[in-house]
Amino acid sequence: MQACLIVALPACSRAASEGTADTTRAAALDTATVRRAVDSVAESMTAALLRQDMGGVAAGLAEDYVSLETPGQIVRGRAAYRTAIDEMAKAGTWSELAFRPEGLDVAGDLAVRYGRWRMTYVPAKGDTMRADGNFVHVWRRQGDGAWRLAREINNSATAAPQIPAVGVAR
Repeated sequence: MQACLIVALPACSRAASEGTADTTRAAALDTATVRRAVDSVAESMTAALLRQDMGGVAAGLAEDYVSLETPGQIVRGRAAYRTAIDEMAKAGTWSELAFRPEGLDVAGDLAVRYGRWRMTYVPAKGDTMRADGNFVHVWRRQGDGAWRLAREINNSATAAPQIPAVGVAR
């Protein structure tokens, strides 16, 4: 009986490691699929902002979207974000917005994407504002399978244009 167990253990070990390798490959494939989906929505939102299509920006947000803004403001909901971003669009235009993702972690229907951002905002009155910083975006897969931005927090290494207090809580 002991000899049988000793012989069987290496076989069990190999099967377990093969299963782990399969799981790792599946997770990597899933992460790559999610990365493509999230990147596509993020790129669409960025392109919409640069062409002043605020509806196109808001379309990439989950209905219950929350953004933690500087200095200590919280935007709750897609509608509140749309109101705030419309106010910024009335006051100026974005001539540049670029995200450089440095990582993406996926857990089920959630994906956390983080990295660096850079932007240039040109107000109708006043000097052009350039800013850069870091971001953490939490994406959620919706019931229809689409990925939408659900939560975000950004910080700025330089002075950034502020979201107006319209629809914003402190």
